[in-house]
Amino acid sequence: MTETRLPYATGTPPRPIWDERLNARGAKLTLYYPRAGETSYRVVRGDWLSPDQGKPTIMVEVLDEQGKRMVGVPVRCFNGGVKVKLTETKPNDRWAVDFPMFNVGCAYSVSIGSASDSVGCLGLGSIADPDHAHHSGYYFVFQRTTYAGSVDPLPPPPSPPPTADPLLEALYTMRQAADVALQIYIRQIGRQP
Repeated sequence: MTETRLPYATGTPPRPIWDERLNARGAKLTLYYPRAGETSYRVVRGDWLSPDQGKPTIMVEVLDEQGKRMVGVPVRCFNGGVKVKLTETKPNDRWAVDFPMFNVGCAYSVSIGSASDSVGCLGLGSIADPDHAHHSGYYFVFQRTTYAGSVDPLPPPPSPPPTADPLLEALYTMRQAADVALQIYIRQIGRQP
């Protein structure tokens, strides 16, 4: 599973039930790290549906803390623009919302608002033939959780490498300042409502 970790909080979220074929298709999971007491949505399951298993659609289920379907939750699908749909009751379906796919490769991503894990690099294609519009699909389950941990402090800057080259030392100092600025920026956008 390819995943990105944002440095918001201590502790490791539980790993989702993850269909290994998602890795073969290049799907990327980005974990959201909440602040203490913050409610967010975790990906708890991910499945890839081969052309003979499903339809060319990203299907999403959204559950509360007790595992019951949530209705009226906005789910975002990105594909050059943003499409937002609200989850529905849909008693005969195992998903609450779906987004049709028309593009191959890494064309789509899906999340529940800004305080959410997200899954990207989704699109039509098969494992053996990823560059053609085979009607494959995806199924993801997000679950609402409240994080009870604490927030990590900023890590101390690393020691500079030993060098006698003033240009390398100056580049290292600039890189170090940019890394700290990026960490502060990531924390700030994570704290917006």
